[in-house]
Amino acid sequence: MAEEKKTSDAAHAPAEGSESPPASPSKFKQLTSDKKRLGALLFVIVLVISGAVGFALWWKKTREAAHGHNKPAVKSSQSANDEEEDDSGHPPIFMPIDKIVVKLRRGTAPVDHYLQVAIDLRLSNAKVNEKIKQYLPIIQHECMLILSSKEFDWLDDVNHKKQLAVELKEKINKIIKGTPVDGVRAVYFDSFILQ
Repeated sequence: MAEEKKTSDAAHAPAEGSESPPASPSKFKQLTSDKKRLGALLFVIVLVISGAVGFALWWKKTREAAHGHNKPAVKSSQSANDEEEDDSGHPPIFMPIDKIVVKLRRGTAPVDHYLQVAIDLRLSNAKVNEKIKQYLPIIQHECMLILSSKEFDWLDDVNHKKQLAVELKEKINKIIKGTPVDGVRAVYFDSFILQ
């Protein structure tokens, strides 16, 4: 029995010239288990960092929205006319009007069409904001009348949208007894959906 043990020890003994004994199956399992743990740990770290970055971006965006910093000074929508910047150097003042949905005049179309529009008004000064609020129900009513009098095909043209913006600006200024100098300077379509 002692000889068997010596033989088995000799079989597992390192060969001359080799530096370390071959890894036993239990050590191999431990190494793969350690690699799996390290991989899982790295995954969790990346997940936590991604979540923190996402939360930080979301927090910044909601803070900006709460303080009104998310509205660009220059609109990318159609303008009533190309207005020059204020001489005073102050940033432009905008006032949004609630979305308006109207059924369009049928004309030659065989089906009914609808328009959903969101309007932003560029005001000449902050005092005009109070006038707009005072006359808001009348302004919304008149805008709905003007919009519902248009036909789908007419509104589908960019030049007609610009004409519509000028028409709305003139109507609103007439209601508040203002002019482009002391009233609404321009009308912008923030959203214009024809259906």
